[in-house]
Amino acid sequence: MKTILCIDDDRSILELRRSVLESSGYGVLTAPTGKDGLKLVSQGAQVDLVLLDYLMPGMKGDEVAETLKAAFPSLPVIAMSGAQLPERMKKTVDACISKGQKVEVLLSTISQKLAAA
Repeated sequence: MKTILCIDDDRSILELRRSVLESSGYGVLTAPTGKDGLKLVSQGAQVDLVLLDYLMPGMKGDEVAETLKAAFPSLPVIAMSGAQLPERMKKTVDACISKGQKVEVLLSTISQKLAAA
């Protein structure tokens, strides 16, 4: 089973994503901040893909993506945000999805990125 780490400061979004992803056969880890997400990965949590919000308190998604890619260059990272993403984040992540897209868009992007990894 592939495991997806969801990093978002909105608890309701994390729970909704957990529900959707688990019902699609994925294992799910969640983190409410970028620092918490980085800590999970650096402590050896088995993660196959990261879903990452941009606007979060403390550490924004672009910093998290750059840190993840520096340490784990082959780990797929998908940015999910309702905000306009900065160019440096778009260049760092493997895909960008706007919040509010249909679930099918999210699931097909995840499966494409996992297949390519």
